[in-house]
Amino acid sequence: MFKEGFKTKDTFLYNIMHAGDKIGIIWFIKEKSWGFIGDFLIYEQYRGNKYGYNTLILLENIVKRYDIKELRLGVFRHNVKAKKLYLKVGYSIIKDIEKNFIMSKKITE
Repeated sequence: MFKEGFKTKDTFLYNIMHAGDKIGIIWFIKEKSWGFIGDFLIYEQYRGNKYGYNTLILLENIVKRYDIKELRLGVFRHNVKAKKLYLKVGYSIIKDIEKNFIMSKKITE
């Protein structure tokens, strides 16, 4: 994934911070005009406070800087809470695979 560590081209890793505390992480890669969220985690003790929702909205503004027009991600079928969050933020299912869904959201100006 990180062929050249944190300097890997078109790979972006962020700590999610709140009030000076690290509450999670998110990383994405750029593939032409779309990005793929490879990992997104809000630590368990911080869940249920809209940090996940707010992070995904903020990420949309960040990816615009890299001329990304669409974000995609994979979510395991059994992860109902995550799927619900992604749908709430505006992602839609574009592929239904045996154990997971591929979801996508167009990024608007």
